[in-house]
Amino acid sequence: MNGGRLAGKVVAGASRGRGAAEAAAPEREGATVVATDVNGGEGVRRLDVTLADDWADLADFLRGTCGAVHGLVDDAGVAWRARPGEVTAKAMSRVP
Repeated sequence: MNGGRLAGKVVAGASRGRGAAEAAAPEREGATVVATDVNGGEGVRRLDVTLADDWADLADFLRGTCGAVHGLVDDAGVAWRARPGEVTAKAMSRVP
């Protein structure tokens, strides 16, 4: 969509699941959505939200291709199950 109240705006994040549904709203209003996902993929920028280097790479890409980012779909999640006695600090560091 070229028109809409968010025309010319850039939103980053969320390539699948609930995040993709959330990113669809600004896209319907004319925003450019740059999809991100821990797995990357065709048309998707790789972003592991727990890694500072991935954030820096994404920021460099967005600055170089989009100029500015006007929004972020922050809906990263990690499906993880453990019994209370199995919880470790290392495992918890994967949960943003």
